[in-house]
Parts: sequence; C-alpha cells; structure tokens
Amino acid sequence: MNIFKNKPANSIALGYFIISCLYILFSDKFLLYLYKGDTSNVILNEIQSYKGLGFVLITAIVLFVVLKNRDCLLYTSPSPRDGL
Repeated sequence: MNIFKNKPANSIALGYFIISCLYILFSDKFLLYLYKGDTSNVILNEIQSYKGLGFVLITAIVLFVVLKNRDCLLYTSPSPRDGL
C-alpha cells in the first residue's frame, strides 16, 4: 500500500518532517561545535532562539508558496466534467 500515491498532503507533511528534523539536528550540532560545547553561553542560547524563529519564518513562507502553487494547479486545471 502506497500512502503517498496521489496524496500531496502526505508528501508535503513527510518532506517537511524530514527537512525539519535534519535542520534541527545538524544546526544544533554546528552551533555546539562553534561554541566548543559550552552550553552555558548566553550568546548560544540567544542564537538558538533566533535560529528557531528564522526556521518558523522560512518554513511558513515555503509552505505558503508550495500550497499556493498547488492551489493554482488545482483550480486552473480542467475538470473531468468540462469535457462532457
């Protein structure tokens, strides 16, 4: 059973999940590498907050664009009943 066949919502959600998880894991590791593992650093905590806000903003924009393009395709494509 293929749950992604003709189900764009599933593909979008799975893609978002995978990309989000990878971003969170690797960006946190990169910041810890830059700050030599010093988790008590105030600047590190502030950067992580801005990183999170930036992530939310970017993903909101990307989701908006993807869904807007999907809606344009759905509403501009001819309906099967148009040929009748």
